[in-house]
Amino acid sequence: MPKNTQVVIQSEDQVYELLEQLNKDVLSGDELSLQFSGWPVFQMRLTGDEYDSTITPSLMKGFLELQTAIYRSYAMARYNSPKANKLSQRERDMLTIRVKVEPGSSIFNIDFEAVLENLGKELVGKMDSKTILLITLGFATLFFADSGYKNYLDHRAQVRTQEVKSEEQKALIEHLKFAQEQETKRAQIMADVVASQPRLQTIAQFSNNAKTELFKRSGDAETVQIQGVELEGEVATELMKNARSKSEEIRLDGLYRILNVDSSNPDAFKVKLRSLDSGDIFIAEVQDTTMDRKFIVALQQGEWGRQAIRLQVNARELNGDIKHAKVIYAEVPTVEDSET
Repeated sequence: MPKNTQVVIQSEDQVYELLEQLNKDVLSGDELSLQFSGWPVFQMRLTGDEYDSTITPSLMKGFLELQTAIYRSYAMARYNSPKANKLSQRERDMLTIRVKVEPGSSIFNIDFEAVLENLGKELVGKMDSKTILLITLGFATLFFADSGYKNYLDHRAQVRTQEVKSEEQKALIEHLKFAQEQETKRAQIMADVVASQPRLQTIAQFSNNAKTELFKRSGDAETVQIQGVELEGEVATELMKNARSKSEEIRLDGLYRILNVDSSNPDAFKVKLRSLDSGDIFIAEVQDTTMDRKFIVALQQGEWGRQAIRLQVNARELNGDIKHAKVIYAEVPTVEDSET
């Protein structure tokens, strides 16, 4: 593909093809820009007594969860932070969901083209072009791809089949199959992309939480159709039981400064970190006994030299608060990284 090429995204097929080519380095991403035209559009259709061009309070809560997940995912993509309060008012306005309710049964449409184009522009200068494209396309796919909803429901059906005790519950869900061969292949493409991009690992968690809430909150409808996937409200309710945990595992890889070190515990010491991406400050544990010695040396250089250091951090978050953080990798960054 020649340089200075604008790719117009008009379908989910194009997105997966680009993701696969970028992740396998078939495309470099240099001088490649994206324009979205007609995709992605989110559509949800509900039938039932309470769904005639209306929205119920329960479903409104589902849309609010979707809005929150989008805010936090954007904060993760741009600032490497799960905290929605990182967003400016301009960013919040740009990301605000505008739900259009159509006559007949309740049909809700959300157009997200402009948001994704703006996200790509905002990331310029913060990361390389390939990473920008992977995060922008990954963000879109995790929230809006039809195949994502099908694979998510298949996963929930497998989990619930193992959890349920009664034969009646098992009979309701064990025969369910939403994804076909094409969607299964796409799930693998997405899994490979997510594995290569720590920020997308966290965004995937937020996206699944939003899917959970939308299906759960629409369980009182006779039928629920989201992104072309249709099921009975009763089935949606059953599949979403126990689906959301209280806290989520997140990845916070990036450049940090070590503010101080607590070495009072001989088996593990703690470091107070400030992220150069987000400005977030939190405490992380370092397992001195299990971490490679070269990582420990890198941490010492970061502390003693008061210089930025590149870390891989696993953590859990609850309502935006970072908890139980652990440093799993450390290295002294390149000169180019340090100047970023």
